[in-house]
Amino acid sequence: MKASRRTRATAPAGETAERQTGLQEPPARTGPALGPEGVRTGVGRERNLGAMILDAAERYDAVALQFARDGREIEISYRELGRLSVEIAQGLIALGIEAGDRVSVLGLTSADWTIADCGALTAGAVVTPIYHTNSSEECADVLGHSGARLLFCDANQAAKIAQIRAQCPALGHVVGAAR
Repeated sequence: MKASRRTRATAPAGETAERQTGLQEPPARTGPALGPEGVRTGVGRERNLGAMILDAAERYDAVALQFARDGREIEISYRELGRLSVEIAQGLIALGIEAGDRVSVLGLTSADWTIADCGALTAGAVVTPIYHTNSSEECADVLGHSGARLLFCDANQAAKIAQIRAQCPALGHVVGAAR
């Protein structure tokens, strides 16, 4: 099997990159691969992080996330993380989120944040995180510049976003974290 690598050099007319470098280009993909229930797992020629999440869910039977909530220790396995990621991805796709669309997550670093992130990545979205300490105006800047179409946040952060939502024309959905 020949190794494959990308080359930035352009081949002279009539000469292929393989002939120029001696390395074979990987076969071109015609579109995103589809995973469970039509969830996008690859974009373009490369695999994406969503595909890696689903691969880990199939391969590993260990704890992926461990956290405390309401005084209880909670563990989420790789399989469960994969299932949750697919459910969230299906919801995002149903809301019209397409591969390459921006999805923001606003909140504390937490299991909820990680699960939302994994779901968005599994849908093929690009995640644009927002610090929970950002002001309303700073949130508007991130949402506006990224063109985020959907935002995951909790009720406290949603109140902050309500103040600036009119400044974010691409933002179609604000989704609250349910516990």
